[in-house]
Amino acid sequence: MKLLAVNDTLRNTPMSKDGKHIIYSISWHPKESKIALVGSLGYCMVYDALKSKCLGMLQPESVPSFKVDWNPIDPSLILMGSQNNKCIVINAQNVKDLQI
Repeated sequence: MKLLAVNDTLRNTPMSKDGKHIIYSISWHPKESKIALVGSLGYCMVYDALKSKCLGMLQPESVPSFKVDWNPIDPSLILMGSQNNKCIVINAQNVKDLQI
């Protein structure tokens, strides 16, 4: 076993001033080194897991999101679930368009 990367999910993002952020769910892209994560601030964030770089983020909800997953058949789609009983589909084909 070898540690490859540790991602500081708040560094160099608009969320850095929001204080504490709890990650509730992480999902690995089916074919690439990207991860999607959601948590207590309602953001969906996409990272390059091996370069520790935030590729894009979107805040469709201002309430916590508890689950995120890449679509294994169409990896341009991300599904997230939020505290207010919404199921949100995000088109992440061009991740940079997810910027706030």
